[in-house]
Amino acid sequence: MRSFFAESIAPTGLTILTFEERGRCSSELMALALECMVRAQEHLLVVGKQSALEKVAVFLVDLFERQGANGTIDLPMTRTDIGDYLGLTIETVSRSFSKLRSMGVIRLKSARAVEVLNLTKLRLMSE
Repeated sequence: MRSFFAESIAPTGLTILTFEERGRCSSELMALALECMVRAQEHLLVVGKQSALEKVAVFLVDLFERQGANGTIDLPMTRTDIGDYLGLTIETVSRSFSKLRSMGVIRLKSARAVEVLNLTKLRLMSE
């Protein structure tokens, strides 16, 4: 029985990896696993200790670093899913987006797209 599972919110591909002799994995796989563990640990800290606005800021900075080459973040999740991920209600997520918008940090291009107008301020809010 497996104790972990994954749920995809965007189109995803899988790759089969083989282990080296004696069950050792490659250094690339180990580096990826450690990176994922750090990301999971950071997520637990975000959910546990920060304000709602800080949680949303961390979430947006993380997405920006993954996909924001042109300054726009495509949100792969609904506000409800974002709330579930961050431990917030949909109303709190929506209020946080509105507050960030009124502060001039982001612009809501659509329900699923956010333009980052002030990345420095967003990063400061996420610390």
